[in-house]
Amino acid sequence: MIRLFIIALAGCTSVVNFDTPRESGEQCGDGLDNDDNGAMDCDDPGCAGTLGCLGCGDGTVDVGEECDDRNALPNDGCSPACLTEVCGDGDVNPGEACDDGNLDDTDGCLTGCIAASCGDGVIQAGVEQCDDTNAATDDGCTASCVVERCGDGIPQIGPSIQSAEFLWLASSCAPTDSIEFRINGSTAMLAPGDVDQSCTCSPTTGFRSSFGETPQILDGFNDFSVEYTGADQFLAWAVIVLHTTAGDREIVIYEGVPGAAAARATSMCGGGFDENVPLQTVNAPVSVFEQCDDGNLVNDDACANDCRFGSPP
Repeated sequence: MIRLFIIALAGCTSVVNFDTPRESGEQCGDGLDNDDNGAMDCDDPGCAGTLGCLGCGDGTVDVGEECDDRNALPNDGCSPACLTEVCGDGDVNPGEACDDGNLDDTDGCLTGCIAASCGDGVIQAGVEQCDDTNAATDDGCTASCVVERCGDGIPQIGPSIQSAEFLWLASSCAPTDSIEFRINGSTAMLAPGDVDQSCTCSPTTGFRSSFGETPQILDGFNDFSVEYTGADQFLAWAVIVLHTTAGDREIVIYEGVPGAAAARATSMCGGGFDENVPLQTVNAPVSVFEQCDDGNLVNDDACANDCRFGSPP
């Protein structure tokens, strides 16, 4: 016999059926199969749409969710926040060596969630001085990603610098002007009056000097500088090109617009020059042939501090 209880409250009638129980309401979270159909709580169709069964973890991909694997476990493809776990989300997922959540390849984790290491071709900031993707020596970068330098005790075999060429784009509205390039603090070239003084853009100007005429460049890090100062002195970019037995090596010393120096851009003549540019210096490694390298700072022995043969004591 079916028992029905009719309860009337304020003009409303509710019917509660105690003989055909179903999974609904508070029963959707009691851990019981109330209607004995083999499914309980949120797995039961009767609980579909119930507030407690909506959201991340219910097994249904709802609005705002990328996935829903019915659990709150990380590292299984779907995060506890119902977001697809991918490289770059900041969590180390299966198959990833690291995940720092950024696209910066100069830190300890590369794009692709690969752990950075010496030999991967990417210089780790604050860790590596260089990274040329090989373990060879005498090529400017050691197998431990340290720049080979004059004074490290290892004579370097490559290449010889034959000449240095200085290139720049500048303009001047002043009666007199001059531009100065320096190598390791010493003047390498001083060119007075060699730029346009009519307030129009000057063409690219180049000066080449033999290596013997320029300040000595040592194997390892060297400072390359340019200065173009004074009222109405305008500089766009400046580079030094080292002509070596292994080919040309270009080092950008200054540029107001990124990429302008490499492109030898003259389109900047319509604007983009910087006025009164003080001394600008870049520190760059250069691989240079060494006659010797005794690894000490004694300058009057058989091998001088510039890694050339000296006079024996």
